[in-house]
Parts: sequence; C-alpha cells; structure tokens
Amino acid sequence: MRVTTTHRSDFLRDVKAEFPLLRDAVNGWGGLLHLEMCEFARLAQAAIDAGDRATLTRTFRNAERHFVTGRPALRNAIAVSFVEHLNFTDGKVRRGWAWEALPAALQVVYRVLEAQAAATGESPRPAKKAKSR
Repeated sequence: MRVTTTHRSDFLRDVKAEFPLLRDAVNGWGGLLHLEMCEFARLAQAAIDAGDRATLTRTFRNAERHFVTGRPALRNAIAVSFVEHLNFTDGKVRRGWAWEALPAALQVVYRVLEAQAAATGESPRPAKKAKSR
C-alpha cells in the first residue's frame, strides 16, 4: 500500500532547500503547481544537456520521492510537467546517459505518457531526428 502524504508545499520546501537558485523562479508563479514544476524540469533538462550527473541525480531523487508519496495533484504535476517533457534523445548533445539515471518508477511514467501520446497521434516532444552517418 502506497502512502499518499506529500503535498505541493512539501515538494516545494524540499526543492527550494536543495536548489536555492530555483527559489525566485518558483515563487514567481504564485502557487501554480504545474508552472512551478516546469522550473524544476528546466533545471533537470539543463543538467542533462550539460552532462551534470550530480545535479540530475538530485533532481531525479527528489522527483521520485515525491511521486511515490505524493497526493494525486502532485503526482500528476511530476508526471506531465516534469517527466513527460524531459529530452533524453541524443543529438548534438549526448543525453542517452540520463535515461539510465531516471528512476524505474519515473521511466514507467514516461513510457505510459509516450504511449498515450502515440495513441492519440500527438507527441509532447519534438520528432526524433535520424542520425546521419
């Protein structure tokens, strides 16, 4: 049985404590959880793009902890405003390594959202470019 006790306030408290540089950006959204979550996603994506494994590990650990224990609104925000829009596709920047760092529970979320988007003919991410050889 999963315990659902984590609230938005718990998540934001933890994010601001661990990533003080996000404090102003998150506070600027005035309580709009999905937009606050987008700030957290930007941090994670910047870490992916920069190859910053330490920061990415911390963001993923935080997201996973709050996804597992979160109330439905928080779980939804983590799924659709954090996980769904992360770019793991290799291109000019190597990102594939970050997929391996994504916790299994969040990999499942990503795959489910990707399958739902494919079933409706929509894609939340840009189309993958073919690698030229």
